[in-house]
Amino acid sequence: MGITLLVGEEASYDLEYESWIRFLDEIGIDASEEEGFRQRLAARFKELGLAAIEAKLMIASGQFDSVSFSS
Repeated sequence: MGITLLVGEEASYDLEYESWIRFLDEIGIDASEEEGFRQRLAARFKELGLAAIEAKLMIASGQFDSVSFSS
């Protein structure tokens, strides 16, 4: 079973179930808590911002081991 997550206007990521769970773990969302899941996920996306979400998707999908940001 795969999940396609659209991020921004053009980026999309195809994740297998295990990668999806890894992604949720990367952003601090407990997938086992179903109640309010969508609201928690949307709030976390807004809090992290597009660049961080994309980086964590790349990690979860195995494209990168880690990503760091500098200012």
